[in-house]
Amino acid sequence: MLNINFDASVRCNPGISISLIVCDYKGEFLARAMKFFESKLCPKKAEALAFRCVTITMAELHQRCTL
Repeated sequence: MLNINFDASVRCNPGISISLIVCDYKGEFLARAMKFFESKLCPKKAEALAFRCVTITMAELHQRCTL
């Protein structure tokens, strides 16, 4: 089991910052990632984009680990 925390922040320069932290079931740190998009999105759309990016990233990591 993995604990995945993510967040998106909307900046006024304009852009969106997405961050991701992955820990195992014991709370031990496994991975982190951060990405910046130059885009003007409202906070709800930024969170949706963050969720999509996290889902894709975790699927890719899972595929690499099971090969």
